[in-house]
Amino acid sequence: MAASMACRKSLLNIRNFCLKKWHVRHNHNRKNSSTGAYFVFIPEVPRDTRETNAIMRHDEFPKFTELNSNNVVSGCAKLSQEFESKFDKLMEEVASDQKERSFEEIFDYIEEYLAPLQYAEHQANILTMADMQRFPKHTLDRIVNQINRTRNDRYVNEDFYELLKKLDKKRDSLTDYQRRLLDLNLLECKMAGIEVTGKNLKLMLTALNDIFNKEKEFLNKTVYHKNLFYLPLGPEHWDFVRQLPRHVRLSMAEDKVHPDKGPWKVNLLGYVYESFLEICPRRDYRFKVWDAKHTIGTVMTTDVRLHTFEIVDDIRENRRDVANYLGYKHYAEMSLETKMAKDVETVLQMLYTYRTHFLPEAQEELNELQEFAGKKGFKEPIKQWDIPFYRRLQANEKFKVEKIDKLGYFTYEIVLNKLLNLCEMLYHIRFERVPTEEADVWHNDVVAFNVLNAEDGSYISRFYIDPFARRDSKMRTTSAELGRERSDLMGMKPLSFLMLSLNRMTMKGVPTLLSYQEVLNLFQQFGNSLQQMLTTVPYSELSGQKNIEWDCIHVCGYVMRQFAKQPWMIKAMSEHYQSGEELTDTEVDRLINCQKNLSAYDMCHELYKCAFDIDCHLDHKEKYWRDIQEEVYKLFMPIELHTEDWIWCSDTTLWLGKTHAAAYYQYIWSQMLAANIFEEFENHSDQENHLSKVGRRFRDTYLSLGGAVPAKQVFRQFLGRDPSLNSLIKQHKGLEAVKKSLPTNE
Repeated sequence: MAASMACRKSLLNIRNFCLKKWHVRHNHNRKNSSTGAYFVFIPEVPRDTRETNAIMRHDEFPKFTELNSNNVVSGCAKLSQEFESKFDKLMEEVASDQKERSFEEIFDYIEEYLAPLQYAEHQANILTMADMQRFPKHTLDRIVNQINRTRNDRYVNEDFYELLKKLDKKRDSLTDYQRRLLDLNLLECKMAGIEVTGKNLKLMLTALNDIFNKEKEFLNKTVYHKNLFYLPLGPEHWDFVRQLPRHVRLSMAEDKVHPDKGPWKVNLLGYVYESFLEICPRRDYRFKVWDAKHTIGTVMTTDVRLHTFEIVDDIRENRRDVANYLGYKHYAEMSLETKMAKDVETVLQMLYTYRTHFLPEAQEELNELQEFAGKKGFKEPIKQWDIPFYRRLQANEKFKVEKIDKLGYFTYEIVLNKLLNLCEMLYHIRFERVPTEEADVWHNDVVAFNVLNAEDGSYISRFYIDPFARRDSKMRTTSAELGRERSDLMGMKPLSFLMLSLNRMTMKGVPTLLSYQEVLNLFQQFGNSLQQMLTTVPYSELSGQKNIEWDCIHVCGYVMRQFAKQPWMIKAMSEHYQSGEELTDTEVDRLINCQKNLSAYDMCHELYKCAFDIDCHLDHKEKYWRDIQEEVYKLFMPIELHTEDWIWCSDTTLWLGKTHAAAYYQYIWSQMLAANIFEEFENHSDQENHLSKVGRRFRDTYLSLGGAVPAKQVFRQFLGRDPSLNSLIKQHKGLEAVKKSLPTNE
């Protein structure tokens, strides 16, 4: 038994990429060279208490000003060791007295020590994102690795698994939430390999170890190789460099104090790469940058030590082996075990249905773009590196939206205020700004809001918004980060952190201005925050966005994003910072239609990546990944695959971790569900009280239930039917009549 458990604990460490013994644990075995004896050092228990360390106070709002890297690490270590100690004690009692345990005796016990630990982890995550100088990433890595091991040790504990199986025999006596939590733990045990034994267990450990090593090698080589490339630009290129956003110029500038003077170096950072291809008029420069990104890790590079093209197949092979040992036909089947779609056939049906519709339209879009480029003097066949540049010119000429974005119609304060007003009307809530002296935050930019029930004013949750980019100290991101799960047992209410990267306006009297794309991103991320804040689920492991099927995790964000595309909402948000005028109906229509420019092409590109991902993770032992790429590209893309397009040799999306492996389709699936849901709002957009009724139903299902109810069941509760693929097609085509009357919520 002891040997079996030691082996299984090794399995868990590999599975969670926790192979190193981090210093925070102080748990090392050292051998005395003269005697051959072993000294076992007992893990040092930090002296931190809830009175001395703010990160350990689960029943309070965060006290960020009291935290530093030392007490964050020691506090998380103390909470981790408390959880381990209490769980081990529970398992010892179970083994000694052989008594049956009720659901509450098991899961309430876990909740008592798990919920505070996760709250501490979330605070550490926020500080690492928002204050990178005081809380460097390696500090968070130490914390996360220890917490992952602590949190997941139970899934390879055979005594715990036996308890779960006994509870499963009495599942009829459990509540729906309790059954959901039980099923979550049973599935986690299965995925951790609790039922794998003997030789298969050893082989599975080897495969997991190989995955860990190959992923690490892939990442290191890719990052190093990307950092080698730069394209120098001098003052003579200022005519197009000046069109880049200021934060992009800052990233490229050699002189960070004077980023507009040059010289500059184009790098392969995502936002630099995309912005440069959009504005650069020189085709040879565009190709150099595009080609550099698409040939990283390939035989076209000179240094064989940086090759990654063989690592891709190694990762695929080991993933397939792990899936086989766990009883699945292939990795795709294993991945879809935890998704709403459930099986490969359902996903492929969606992809090929959308291919049939969007591919002919994408071909028409490219033909129009080719014709447009010809009128601009471009005589060559359009290629992948030409599309961003000419689609921008085409959009500006057709819709003239660049002027709208640059004339100051969307100010941060007004957009945020209208967004909050909309949510108050839809979801029957009220936002109350927390006075500055009552909100302990990590930076003066941060503002906190309490979320209250509109009916009785009772407190629901709180969210923090950190809107502005800060060079060298804040991670450049737009995301909704979970701050604290709801836990009725522990008296914990939810917290959410909204992290933005807006460029603060430095000119006196000019407010912070947003592009329309930034408006869309704000609405989308706020949709994720709403799901974190408005949860009513009592268990921390199910509340908010926890345990939601991964192909449904983006649904609420996409629903809110659609509101930002409605004419009445755009007009409500648009107010020129000088004249106070709102956008005209014509300008609003241009803004909306611009979003559809080359949308079929974009959809086909997403479908191609989804199909490639699924095909790579089927049982194709004889198929090289490059052959799969060529086959799938021909099926889904309206433009020929370039011979030097080996992008999967450097794209970490599919080859690192489990988030996107055999699950990249999640974005289109979530958009499809959101399109179905938003039709219900559109059908009643002529009357505010109907919008409010639908919004209340959306709150009581999607925003409230989260991962406590299977996604398919939540969808049926909201709409009373299964989802339709046609809704997303209608949304892209704009076939649904959208009423332009503005619901007021003054």
